Amino acid sequence: MKVVHMIDSEGMYGAEYVLYNLLPCLRNIGIDAMLACLSPIASAGADLGRALEKKSVPVVYLDERKKISPKGLLSIYRTLKSNRADILHVHGYKATILGGMAARIAGVPILSTYHAEAGKYPELSTYVRIETPFLKMTNRVITVSNIIKDELIRRGIPEKTITVIHNGIGDPTRRLMSEFSPDVKSETPLRILCIGRLIPVKRFDLTIRAISVLRREFPDVHLTIAGAGPLQAELKSLAKDLGLGSSVSLPGYVSDTGELFRKSDIFALPSETEGSPITLIEAMAHSKPIVASAVGAIPEMVSGNAGTLLIAPSNLDQLVRALRRFISDPAYRRESGRLARKRFESSFSVETMAARYGEQYEVCMRGAGI
Repeated sequence: MKVVHMIDSEGMYGAEYVLYNLLPCLRNIGIDAMLACLSPIASAGADLGRALEKKSVPVVYLDERKKISPKGLLSIYRTLKSNRADILHVHGYKATILGGMAARIAGVPILSTYHAEAGKYPELSTYVRIETPFLKMTNRVITVSNIIKDELIRRGIPEKTITVIHNGIGDPTRRLMSEFSPDVKSETPLRILCIGRLIPVKRFDLTIRAISVLRREFPDVHLTIAGAGPLQAELKSLAKDLGLGSSVSLPGYVSDTGELFRKSDIFALPSETEGSPITLIEAMAHSKPIVASAVGAIPEMVSGNAGTLLIAPSNLDQLVRALRRFISDPAYRRESGRLARKRFESSFSVETMAARYGEQYEVCMRGAGI
């Protein structure tokens, strides 16, 4: 079975890490998966393709610079035909729209994965309106959480075509819970980590303000916010205005997040909205206690709040209290990390995710009469 995955990317973020983990695993179970990258070759959007090539996954670069164009449509059609695709698997509105048109012309069934709540991004409302008819025509729609499934049903996507598959990742530490031994090294300086695009909905400004409060009690506390985006200068300015100096680092986009997790003590995710965040799964896998907003799929993912303190979005007081609890109680922090790791092992492996996608490909092809 030949499955062409298609995405228009801006760098290695959540959906990209899903594909980075998923495609090699699909190939390991006998599904001939490849990537068609819509992003310009010289941009950070092509990083996913370059990373997958290192894992021996076939990649084609369509170098589509416009949002939607006839050239892009023709390139996708030719890619599907030349690679004899059995299924086109799209990720994101641009791939769904262009891919939807090309796949119908080529006679190839289409499956779409929806990675986030589009309704929380007003700036994308025009694309959402254009995208919705194409989602209705896809053979199968996968959502990464039940909350996203509910949103799509409200948009008129037939419920019978939707299946929920939680994201999964490869084990970055390669150790079982039975082998877990909490770090008992010096507790200072204590490091808090945030990872994500530097955009308003991530609310990294809130974490900087929390550090300003907490540093009065814990002068050695340190915050790293890794990621690129339009708010980088604004966040740096905020940290400077609050007199935080070297207590806050913004290193920009970091490709090896594993090293960041290994050097951190607490992971914070104070977003106003999320889908099924890969960074949350990575934090679990690295045995990190987590402070996260109770939005999107996060409460669903941390069922039983294993290793996680949930807060209301945009609530500085709750964020400060949750971070203070972890900082002030090393034993509680380590036990929470152990529970987070246990949750990862039971629910978020890439092997489980790949097997479930394989099942949906079979359903997709049967529904298309192939």
